[in-house]
Amino acid sequence: MEIVSTVKNKIHSWRERRFLRKHGCRTWDHYHRVYDSDYNARATTLRDFYHGYPYWHVFDNYDHFCYETLADYGPGGVFFGLHRMLAWCKDNTKHKFRIDGLRLFKIQNEWHINEIGGEDRMVFAFKDERDYAWFMLRWS
Repeated sequence: MEIVSTVKNKIHSWRERRFLRKHGCRTWDHYHRVYDSDYNARATTLRDFYHGYPYWHVFDNYDHFCYETLADYGPGGVFFGLHRMLAWCKDNTKHKFRIDGLRLFKIQNEWHINEIGGEDRMVFAFKDERDYAWFMLRWS
């Protein structure tokens, strides 16, 4: 009986790995990020980009903790304040959230996405108003 369950588990894990490989993803977290139905990767405005996330915040001040370097361990080993904020979001939010680094510029109080022009900004988006409010109280 134990051999049958072991074989079933191996087949199940093989199917999962094959599915992820077909979609070009390494993990299920990567898959859910790439194939998230609540954002549109081809949008030109931030409002359209996060069409399923009603609450989002752009950190437009480069002096903010988000952009601060907390530790530098050498090539490829930089730890920013953004990483601490991400860990906080994973521990304290109850609903879906998303963090993206986008190249943005602002025209008449609306953020536009432009990969050629604009400045690099970090954007945090939330599905739930309470998660957003809790985040803003802690990090804004």
